Amino acid sequence: MRALQSNELSGLQTAQESAMMDTCIIQAYSSADDDYGEPLASYTDGSAISCGLNNRGGHEVQDSDMTTLITDATIRLPIDTVVKMQDRVQITHRFGVSAVSTYEVVGPVRRGPSGLQVDVKAVTV
Repeated sequence: MRALQSNELSGLQTAQESAMMDTCIIQAYSSADDDYGEPLASYTDGSAISCGLNNRGGHEVQDSDMTTLITDATIRLPIDTVVKMQDRVQITHRFGVSAVSTYEVVGPVRRGPSGLQVDVKAVTV
């Protein structure tokens, strides 16, 4: 079996992105210590991008400390998206309709030939 050519990969990535019906913002994680030396998490919003939310979760993933987590959803992202395991993803539009929900990345970012996938858990405030 031969490897995919660059024009084939580009076509797959374009098709994948055109099938993403939602809009999201990657919220990049950072932290600073408070007065007691405890880290305080903060998140910086990135630009709005196309994404695809599949909120039929329920499978298990291993956290970085080997804790088993049940996911709430999987989010598909464009191939060139920068997202890390401590980041959050905020859905701003679902099928073109304004709807805000925030998820934390709970599993490793998976890269396929046409895009990225991340397992997420809903953030409750």
